Parts: sequence; structure tokens; C-alpha cells
Amino acid sequence: MMQSVNFSKHFSKMKWRLAQLWAHWGLLDICAMALLIFGIGLMLCVNMPLKRDVSLLSQQFDELNVKQQKTMPLQPMNPVRPNTLSQAFVAFFPESKMDESHIVLLHKLAHQNGLLFNQIDYRYEQTKPPLLKQLSLRINMKGSYKAQRKFLFDVLSALPNLAINRISFSSELASPENTTLITEMSIYYQPSLQDTAS
Repeated sequence: MMQSVNFSKHFSKMKWRLAQLWAHWGLLDICAMALLIFGIGLMLCVNMPLKRDVSLLSQQFDELNVKQQKTMPLQPMNPVRPNTLSQAFVAFFPESKMDESHIVLLHKLAHQNGLLFNQIDYRYEQTKPPLLKQLSLRINMKGSYKAQRKFLFDVLSALPNLAINRISFSSELASPENTTLITEMSIYYQPSLQDTAS
């Protein structure tokens, strides 16, 4: 004998229980419950699968590193010889035959900045240890302080193999724009075959 199921009765009972739940709980309680359910769902659907995938990837990387270490053992590095380092260092500098053109460049830059060379002394030396050929200059010039600063900036920009060792300024009270600059410079070059032979 078949029994009929009264769905309307069950539906009305469920509706009555939800109404009671809504009457006993406030809006904040329902929001808190929704957040709790959302957090549990996020942990089950996102966090746990993500942790599983990360663990699997790290395990695969570890296995790959072990295989590479077995198949490709580390080779000891070849020590760099000292003469190779010194040759690479010397190769940065221009050849010594460029010295005359560099002195001409100094005169040109001084003229462009409105400076006058009173005296210029130079001598050739050998660095210690004897890796480079050194052209030592002592320049005495006159002009404005601003022009002299511009000249020093232009010289250092144009000649990366030049070093300024000493600078001294002196000016007259009657004409402060007429400043005397005495500077000592060193320009470095690759030694020629004659220099290395001597």
C-alpha cells in the first residue's frame, strides 16, 4: 500500500524552524556564522590543495637537484694567474704614443675655458711596481675660479687615465677674478717595448 508524502507539511515545519532561528539569532550572529562557513570552505577548497601542490613541487625539485649533482659533479675553478690580472689592468690604459695628443688636449681645454698657462713642467716616470708609464705634470695657470673648476671637470671627463694629485689656489685682493691655479697631475699609459726592456 503506497503512502503519500505531504511535502507542504515538511516545508512549513522547516520554515517555522528557520523563523525561530532568525528570532533567536541577530544579524551579527548570522554574519559570524557565514564568515565561519566561508573560512572553512576556503581552507578545504583552496589552502589544502595549494599546500599539497607546493609540497609536491618541492619534492620534485629536490629529486631533480639530487640527479644533477650525481650527473654533473662540481669542477674546481681554475685559479687566475697574477700576470693575467695585471695584463687585463694594463690593457685599460691607452698606449704611450698618445701622450703628445693629450698634452695638446690640455692646452685646448684651457683655451676653451679662457685660461692662460703660465708654466707647464712634465717628466716621465715608471710606476712601482713597474706596470705603467707615468707622465707627471705641474701646471701653473691664471683665470677665474669658475673657469678653473670647469677646466678640471673637463680634463677628468676627457681623460679617464688622468689623476689629479694636488691643487692649490691663490688670488689677488685687487682682482679676485684673476686666480692662480697650480695643479699636479699624473697621466698613465701602457709601457712601450723600450720601457719594458729598460
